[in-house]
Amino acid sequence: MRSISDINFLFEAFATQHKQINGFFTNSAYEIGQDQFDITKFPYLYAQCTRLEIAEGETRFTYVVQIGEQVLERDTNNLKASYDMCHLIFQDLIAHLHNPIIPGFLTPPETWWSGSDSLKLQMPQSLDAFTAKGNDLVTGWEAQMNITAANKLDLCNTIGNGGPLT
Repeated sequence: MRSISDINFLFEAFATQHKQINGFFTNSAYEIGQDQFDITKFPYLYAQCTRLEIAEGETRFTYVVQIGEQVLERDTNNLKASYDMCHLIFQDLIAHLHNPIIPGFLTPPETWWSGSDSLKLQMPQSLDAFTAKGNDLVTGWEAQMNITAANKLDLCNTIGNGGPLT
């Protein structure tokens, strides 16, 4: 069974190795610091698990994912270029999660994508454009991504499985 930490690892590995991404955040949107101008963190990847659904045989992790770029408010001519760049990075991310064997990228063991302990990105993905106002503008794309993990129901040594109650 895969955990939130395992999936966060996938996002962080992608962000670390992508040549354009300069920041990775996973805990809170406030972590991004949209009210602070720190150009070294942009463009960024933000991925936070916002929901878990546990069903028989699988767990669905719902993530809010953003790829954003900071644009100086007085320089909105670059707005279209920022949206285009963030869109292309998002395409890279979707390809990486859907087809994780990308040369040059850190990939988890192949067993994460096949077999009884696999992960699967729900397709298709819908992206929504966003603009947030801080000291300057942050623009980019956001999506809710559902990643499904196999969920073995016999992971615990429970009373019903002959184990002790502790």
